[in-house]
Amino acid sequence: GTVWIRVWYRLLGASIGKRAYISGAIITEPDLVRIGDDVTLEDGCTVQAHLFQDRIRACGPVRIGDRCSLGSNSVILLGGEMGDRATLNALSLLMREESLPPKTHWV
Repeated sequence: GTVWIRVWYRLLGASIGKRAYISGAIITEPDLVRIGDDVTLEDGCTVQAHLFQDRIRACGPVRIGDRCSLGSNSVILLGGEMGDRATLNALSLLMREESLPPKTHWV
């Protein structure tokens, strides 16, 4: 991870908290994403704030609470919300409009 990727995503409109670690993550619509303090986004994880359904593009906000962790190659979709201290393990998917309660782990 590099400190410059946080600066880049902030310039594109993302709200990124203090001490967030972003290591090769992809954020497709930064202006629709809020990332809390002390969050870890591992290599290959995707924060995707859009979907195409019946050839119509839908966009929605994504919220990642404080001290959350997204494992390698995990995906969080539009409308997804992770409560504080929640963990989405490697190769996991948080579906559209789903919420991960605080202090929980999805494998």
